[in-house]
Amino acid sequence: MYRKPTRKPSPMDLAFEQMAANTHIVLVRTQGGLNLGAAARAMANFGFASLRLVAPSCEVLGVDARSMAVDAFPIIQAARIFDDIPSATADCRTVFGTTRRVGRRRRAELSQSGMAESLLTVGPDNPAAIVFGNEGSGLNSEELDQCNAIVTVRTRADYNSFNLAQAVLLMLYETHRTFQASPPEAFTAMARVEELLGHAEPLLRRSGMIQGADQRQVIARLRKILVRSNLSWREWRMLHAMVAHIDRAWAKDIKPQP
Repeated sequence: MYRKPTRKPSPMDLAFEQMAANTHIVLVRTQGGLNLGAAARAMANFGFASLRLVAPSCEVLGVDARSMAVDAFPIIQAARIFDDIPSATADCRTVFGTTRRVGRRRRAELSQSGMAESLLTVGPDNPAAIVFGNEGSGLNSEELDQCNAIVTVRTRADYNSFNLAQAVLLMLYETHRTFQASPPEAFTAMARVEELLGHAEPLLRRSGMIQGADQRQVIARLRKILVRSNLSWREWRMLHAMVAHIDRAWAKDIKPQP
């Protein structure tokens, strides 16, 4: 009997699978079972399986959620439920809050493609979360402040409100598309960003530059700067050497030279 040959996974396929396994979809105060089921179905379409629910007001395992999720219902069955966003994202290095509103307090930090680029090297050591608000009001200002990156989708129409499941589908589709379109060097560049941040973060903590509730936001902003920098390999090596030298000097209590 003829069997269709199995395609060997490409490096992009493996990178995407690692990212999807370590990116958690967080739905906050979800009101409708149908929307919950449709969001889970959108997750299944693109290979995401980790669903976290914050204070849902719908019947999570009810008929509506089951009927809309269809074969994706196991995602809902395995979902973890939390009281608030900080507890739902405590293990995540980067937390993307999605919103349709822009303004001084809701300034968009990233487009959906920018978010997707930031996800290129997500893995077990630096998991991420994408947070969606409820159907009626989305994420409020306090909830957005609990995220360290804000993502929005600009539309051409004045009416720019998305259904919850539409928003989930759009964000995950754009992430999948970005992975498909990214050349191998893009993964290398993002890996260098994470390596440098991993090297510098302990030093920044000890120096007091990052502390308290805003520490993840500072790292997210530094990541954004480094992603845009387009540095050469030698320039990355120089930054690593600089951080290592400062770290050694700090450990030995060497005073900087004038």
